[in-house]
Amino acid sequence: MTKPPLDFLEEIAEHHDQSAGFTPRLIEIRAQALDDVLPRGGAIIDLGCADGILTGILARGGRQVLAVDASARRVERTRANTKGLPVEVVQSFFEDLDVGDRRFDAVVLACILEHLDDPVSLLRRCASWLADGGVVAAVVPHGRSLHRRAGVHMGMLPNIEALGEADDALDHKRVYTIDMLSGEFAAAGLRVTGSGGILLKPLPNSKMAELPPALIGAYAALGRELPDLAAEIWVTGTPA
Repeated sequence: MTKPPLDFLEEIAEHHDQSAGFTPRLIEIRAQALDDVLPRGGAIIDLGCADGILTGILARGGRQVLAVDASARRVERTRANTKGLPVEVVQSFFEDLDVGDRRFDAVVLACILEHLDDPVSLLRRCASWLADGGVVAAVVPHGRSLHRRAGVHMGMLPNIEALGEADDALDHKRVYTIDMLSGEFAAAGLRVTGSGGILLKPLPNSKMAELPPALIGAYAALGRELPDLAAEIWVTGTPA
């Protein structure tokens, strides 16, 4: 795996505060989807914890969480956002992370794999950190989402798998389908145990933030019902 420049990660952290706009609500919806497929307790790794909003939700569910991020800004925010919770925060690149002989009941990668040149290598490392019966859970942006399909019809994207300006700003290497993500799990020696969709998103985040909570809840339910149109997708797997 090739490490991204640390100054680039800090720049992203500076300009993308997860506490702003629709992002906290999106993370809550993401957490609800993960909560259904993760162990109810035990020890987990939140790899690429960003500002720790997801970390905190997972920890409140009775889990011991090791939160990992390379950005000093992200680590500082995670510590602040998870104060008093069973969370250990570590600043490290993924490829440098040393967990010793500790083993975990789950490893969570929320919106991480799309940034990597070699996601399969990281998935293999994640599998090596699992206890018996442990699970890897990955969330990624969906290439066939409703809003990307709308972008094609509006002429903003040449096709649904193309990367747009927002992708470029976040250094996305690709968007995913469930089959594509499942294939990476298989290549890493992980047997796929589940998959699904997260949130139907008909509007940009700035407009989604203006919607009433009941409507956002309905779109969250529709994301589960219509995974082929969902904004994000998830896959879980265990070592084969």
